Amino acid sequence: MKKNIFAICDQEETYLLRLADYLSNRSNVPFDIQAFTSVENLMAYEKEHSIELLLIAERTFRREVMTLRTGRTILLSEGMASPTPGEYPSVYKYQAAGALLRDVMGIYVDAPGEGAAAYPVLKKETQVYAVYSPIRRCLKTSIALTLGLLLAEEKPALYVNLDPFPGLSSLLGVDFSGSLGDILYDIREEKKGLIHQINSIAHALGRLDILPGVRLPWDLCEALYEDWKKFIAVITRETAYGVLILDIGCEIDGLPDILEECDYIYMPVLKDRVSQEKLREFDSLLEKMGRHALAARITRLSPALQPEIPPDLPYAQALLHGPLGAYVRKLLKEKENL
Repeated sequence: MKKNIFAICDQEETYLLRLADYLSNRSNVPFDIQAFTSVENLMAYEKEHSIELLLIAERTFRREVMTLRTGRTILLSEGMASPTPGEYPSVYKYQAAGALLRDVMGIYVDAPGEGAAAYPVLKKETQVYAVYSPIRRCLKTSIALTLGLLLAEEKPALYVNLDPFPGLSSLLGVDFSGSLGDILYDIREEKKGLIHQINSIAHALGRLDILPGVRLPWDLCEALYEDWKKFIAVITRETAYGVLILDIGCEIDGLPDILEECDYIYMPVLKDRVSQEKLREFDSLLEKMGRHALAARITRLSPALQPEIPPDLPYAQALLHGPLGAYVRKLLKEKENL
């Protein structure tokens, strides 16, 4: 199935080509990107092709554009008055490309047309990783993020936090525009275009895309296993992500079934007595449930505790270049040699 067309029109050629190149290389943009430096070329193209999403610079805009049949038209604003007040929504042109993409997808998902329905993406199978532990303060999130950052160097990757209190905004210095709770709500309401909602929220951390956790912890409590199954299906079937990392931080509904959906399961552990008792209870539960095959697939990790990271050092950089980065690199290399 062909991708929907995302057309960009701007007379500022250098800006246009850089933006088009960025969007074309983003794994979470399910569109065929077409760039035009003139309205004439855009209109000629539209006669032969259906344009689902048009992003056009205010300086380039002409009244003829209003005759184009597009699913959604958005203006690239430089802060000046719009030539068509009230006609079209706008996004600020000279912001970071990732922020611009989130703004565009946010507008698009609010009023999707027929083309907003999800469609299969032609790609290799998505590998799903879970990082989970019944033990707290065991470097679970740090390991999951490091795993995502390293895997993203090879394949398009998405990290999703399933903690009741993620802490990612302050940790990464990012002001997220939405949350996993928004996605879970749309899943329960059976809304279409979930992939576009995900695009409007996901934040790029280097090559890794981050989907922030919930803002309210009870959003996780209300989610059922069927919701998680649908969510995983959207990522694995309808996006170009080759890797999905689930950072699971609480006993969410259907936890054993969710772990069964994963290709790789990593469990950070600690050696103190209390932690070992928690692990024994977890193992006993799997035994009573008859989940012997699942128990055998869990890889237990015992990394050395990472020292405190200075507040002025970016957390992602510290993970990659510190002892935890070396530990996870070795882990992945051992997996490849199996």
